[in-house]
Amino acid sequence: MKRSKKIALTLMASVSIAAFSCSEEQQTQREIYATKEQCVRDWSAGDECERDVSSNRYFGPRYFFYGGYPHYYRSGGTELVPVSKDANFSNVKPGMRSPHSIGSFAVTHVSRGGFGKSSAFHGGGS
Repeated sequence: MKRSKKIALTLMASVSIAAFSCSEEQQTQREIYATKEQCVRDWSAGDECERDVSSNRYFGPRYFFYGGYPHYYRSGGTELVPVSKDANFSNVKPGMRSPHSIGSFAVTHVSRGGFGKSSAFHGGGS
């Protein structure tokens, strides 16, 4: 029986598109600060520090370690950047938290679709 290369290529293309458009989850962290000044000291950017009105605390941006170095998502959600070498947080190692923070928590970042920045969803953690 002779096999068709056309069918195999069509099937491979369909699987590739389906895999590309599926959701992708990533575990990130956020540091908790007692004051905005402590948050700004760690991240070297006040606009990356979000005030939680219910607890009167500040949250740093969502971050994770890549290649042993911290990277974070800018305010607004989808742009990933390495932490500036000028920021105190650049000295934090994987598995540790900032000495300026009062705690940290996990956040699940879900990227949907793969067809543009508008398809991102950000869920909360514990």
